[in-house]
Amino acid sequence: MEGDIGKISKACEPCRRRKIRCNGDVPCLNCRRHPEQCAYRQKARIRKRADRTGSRASSAAANPPAQLHVPHVLSGGREDGQDGDDMGDIPTEAEADREARPEVYHSITAAHHSPGATDSSQLFYGPSSSFAFLQQVHRRLLSDPSRKHQSTGGEVQEGAPGLDLFLQRSIFFGTPSRVDVATIQAFDPKKPSIPFSQAQVFLDCFLEASHYRHPFFTAPELDKLLQDLYGSQEPALPPQLKAIILAILAIGALSTPHTTLGEVLITQAKRETAIYDDVVTLHMIQFAIYIADYQTHLGRPTSTYLHLGQACRKAFALGLHKETPCTAENEEELQRHRSTLWSLYFHET
Repeated sequence: MEGDIGKISKACEPCRRRKIRCNGDVPCLNCRRHPEQCAYRQKARIRKRADRTGSRASSAAANPPAQLHVPHVLSGGREDGQDGDDMGDIPTEAEADREARPEVYHSITAAHHSPGATDSSQLFYGPSSSFAFLQQVHRRLLSDPSRKHQSTGGEVQEGAPGLDLFLQRSIFFGTPSRVDVATIQAFDPKKPSIPFSQAQVFLDCFLEASHYRHPFFTAPELDKLLQDLYGSQEPALPPQLKAIILAILAIGALSTPHTTLGEVLITQAKRETAIYDDVVTLHMIQFAIYIADYQTHLGRPTSTYLHLGQACRKAFALGLHKETPCTAENEEELQRHRSTLWSLYFHET
């Protein structure tokens, strides 16, 4: 039958281009209508499996790409190619690619100058960051057509004009406008910053909106920590647990209009853990996750990134990624380890 085509050594060029089966005849079944087009290669192609990259490079050198066709909008002439001397202005494919790349593949940097030299900051963001994308939008909006073909002058560009135009400087440098620094400095760290009734409201907000992201403690356990924080009995709440409950109240404060009090609470929490920064415990890992979550919702991505990195390294140092055998004695502790690890994975992702 005509449809039964056995395996042949080579196909004709029309069948090869169309990627269809060829029966090897002259003319073949597929070229009977146009027998003059049925032609076979005189010399078989030799394929090198060991060095595919070298064979591709030699093939590209033997067959250079054709010149890129650019419509009359870019070349300034007629689309039918009857431009006379203007045909020399049509860019090649490589030139068109070079023109497109500098405006896309760039990192940005920006500086934030404060009255005090120690308060100033300078940050760098790679081309994949949202801030670099923002700067790309800024360049497109304010680009000068007369400077289209000029060099951009480096791989890192200044991002301050774009941040100021879109009012994003506070997010870029982690100084949200809804926090009153003067009010924070006025609080005495040795005295309770908020009354118990307000702390209870903040805890309720945390349980309602954020507890599912940090299932380290049950609701009764958090109520007990709050009671111990404001209680006068001895012994006092350990510093690491005190820092955790303060961070929890700070996250809850972000669900209310009292965001400045949230900043006061987070500052007090950091004071409690100042001497435990390099300590590897489950509570310090959880505290770093709480801080990262707080900074995320306040609009401080740089601080979030740093605290999550610290939490990840402490988690590896503690061995949270290593599952231990579960027994009746350590079941509750193992569950806390698992919830901490998965919460960290959620935030890092």
